[in-house]
Amino acid sequence: GKIEELAGDHQHAVLTYDRAAGLAQGQELVTIALRLYEASRALGKLGMARSGLEHALHESPTHAGVREALRIVYEDTGALLELAQLIVEESRLASSSEAQFEKLIEADPVTVGILSRWTTVRPRTHYVHE
Repeated sequence: GKIEELAGDHQHAVLTYDRAAGLAQGQELVTIALRLYEASRALGKLGMARSGLEHALHESPTHAGVREALRIVYEDTGALLELAQLIVEESRLASSSEAQFEKLIEADPVTVGILSRWTTVRPRTHYVHE
Protein backbone atom coordinates (compact mmCIF):
# COMPACT_ATOMS: atom_id res chain seq x y z
CA GLY A 1 0.00 0.00 0.00
CA LYS A 2 2.62 2.53 0.98
CA ILE A 3 4.73 1.83 -2.12
CA GLU A 4 1.70 2.30 -4.39
CA GLU A 5 0.74 5.42 -2.48
CA LEU A 6 4.21 6.93 -2.86
CA ALA A 7 4.13 6.10 -6.57
CA GLY A 8 0.80 7.91 -6.88
CA ASP A 9 -1.12 4.70 -7.63
CA HIS A 10 -3.93 5.41 -5.19
CA GLN A 11 -6.27 2.81 -6.69
CA HIS A 12 -3.89 -0.05 -5.85
CA ALA A 13 -3.01 1.54 -2.51
CA VAL A 14 -6.71 1.57 -1.56
CA LEU A 15 -7.13 -2.07 -2.55
CA THR A 16 -4.02 -3.12 -0.62
CA TYR A 17 -4.96 -1.17 2.52
CA ASP A 18 -8.52 -2.48 2.34
CA ARG A 19 -7.29 -6.10 2.30
CA ALA A 20 -4.80 -5.40 5.09
CA ALA A 21 -7.50 -3.74 7.24
CA GLY A 22 -9.49 -6.95 7.10
CA LEU A 23 -6.59 -8.84 8.66
CA ALA A 24 -5.10 -6.33 11.12
CA GLN A 25 -5.97 -5.67 14.75
CA GLY A 26 -5.32 -3.04 17.38
CA GLN A 27 -3.04 -0.10 16.63
CA GLU A 28 -1.90 -1.69 13.36
CA LEU A 29 -5.53 -1.68 12.18
CA VAL A 30 -5.93 1.98 13.14
CA THR A 31 -2.79 2.92 11.19
CA ILE A 32 -3.88 0.96 8.12
CA ALA A 33 -7.44 2.34 8.25
CA LEU A 34 -6.15 5.91 8.39
CA ARG A 35 -3.84 5.23 5.43
CA LEU A 36 -6.80 3.70 3.61
CA TYR A 37 -8.73 6.90 4.31
CA GLU A 38 -5.91 9.09 2.97
CA ALA A 39 -5.50 6.98 -0.19
CA SER A 40 -9.28 6.97 -0.75
CA ARG A 41 -9.37 10.73 -0.31
CA ALA A 42 -6.56 11.16 -2.84
CA LEU A 43 -8.48 8.93 -5.24
CA GLY A 44 -11.65 10.95 -4.68
CA LYS A 45 -13.60 7.93 -3.45
CA LEU A 46 -13.95 8.30 0.31
CA GLY A 47 -16.60 5.61 0.48
CA MET A 48 -13.90 3.01 -0.16
CA ALA A 49 -12.48 3.71 3.31
CA ARG A 50 -15.73 3.14 5.17
CA SER A 51 -15.41 -0.55 5.99
CA GLY A 52 -11.82 -0.28 7.21
CA LEU A 53 -12.60 2.76 9.35
CA GLU A 54 -15.66 1.10 10.87
CA HIS A 55 -13.56 -1.96 11.71
CA ALA A 56 -10.91 0.29 13.28
CA LEU A 57 -13.56 2.15 15.29
CA HIS A 58 -14.83 -1.16 16.65
CA GLU A 59 -11.27 -2.00 17.78
CA SER A 60 -10.44 1.50 19.09
CA PRO A 61 -13.75 3.25 19.85
CA THR A 62 -12.19 6.38 21.36
CA HIS A 63 -9.55 7.05 18.69
CA ALA A 64 -10.18 10.66 17.61
CA GLY A 65 -8.50 10.31 14.20
CA VAL A 66 -10.61 7.31 13.24
CA ARG A 67 -13.78 9.04 14.46
CA GLU A 68 -13.01 12.21 12.48
CA ALA A 69 -12.17 10.29 9.29
CA LEU A 70 -15.33 8.21 9.61
CA ARG A 71 -17.39 11.35 10.20
CA ILE A 72 -16.02 12.83 6.96
CA VAL A 73 -16.72 9.60 5.05
CA TYR A 74 -20.30 9.50 6.34
CA GLU A 75 -20.86 13.16 5.41
CA ASP A 76 -19.33 12.67 1.96
CA THR A 77 -21.34 9.56 1.16
CA GLY A 78 -24.64 10.80 2.60
CA ALA A 79 -24.73 8.15 5.33
CA LEU A 80 -26.68 10.47 7.63
CA LEU A 81 -28.13 7.84 9.93
CA GLU A 82 -24.65 6.42 10.56
CA LEU A 83 -23.35 9.96 11.07
CA ALA A 84 -26.10 10.63 13.60
CA GLN A 85 -25.25 7.41 15.44
CA LEU A 86 -21.56 8.39 15.51
CA ILE A 87 -22.40 11.82 16.93
CA VAL A 88 -24.67 10.30 19.59
CA GLU A 89 -21.83 7.93 20.55
CA GLU A 90 -19.42 10.86 20.75
CA SER A 91 -21.81 12.77 22.98
CA ARG A 92 -22.11 9.74 25.28
CA LEU A 93 -18.31 9.54 25.52
CA ALA A 94 -18.08 13.20 26.50
CA SER A 95 -17.13 13.87 30.10
CA SER A 96 -19.75 16.52 30.92
CA SER A 97 -23.26 17.46 29.92
CA GLU A 98 -21.90 20.66 28.34
CA ALA A 99 -19.48 18.64 26.20
CA GLN A 100 -22.31 16.28 25.28
CA PHE A 101 -24.43 19.21 24.16
CA GLU A 102 -21.55 20.73 22.16
CA LYS A 103 -21.02 17.44 20.31
CA LEU A 104 -24.67 17.36 19.27
CA ILE A 105 -24.58 21.01 18.16
CA GLU A 106 -21.61 20.23 15.86
CA ALA A 107 -23.96 18.28 13.62
CA ASP A 108 -25.33 19.97 10.53
CA PRO A 109 -29.07 20.75 10.39
CA VAL A 110 -29.97 17.54 8.53
CA THR A 111 -28.20 15.41 11.11
CA VAL A 112 -29.84 17.30 13.97
CA GLY A 113 -33.20 16.52 12.34
CA ILE A 114 -32.32 12.84 12.20
CA LEU A 115 -31.16 12.91 15.81
CA SER A 116 -34.42 14.42 16.95
CA ARG A 117 -36.36 11.64 15.22
CA TRP A 118 -34.18 8.76 16.43
CA THR A 119 -33.31 9.76 19.99
CA THR A 120 -35.22 10.97 22.99
CA VAL A 121 -34.13 12.97 25.97
CA ARG A 122 -34.21 10.74 29.01
CA PRO A 123 -35.21 12.36 32.30
CA ARG A 124 -32.68 12.16 35.09
CA THR A 125 -35.36 11.07 37.56
CA HIS A 126 -37.00 7.68 37.20
CA TYR A 127 -40.53 7.21 38.41
CA VAL A 128 -41.90 4.00 39.86
CA HIS A 129 -45.25 3.07 38.37
CA GLU A 130 -47.59 1.10 40.59
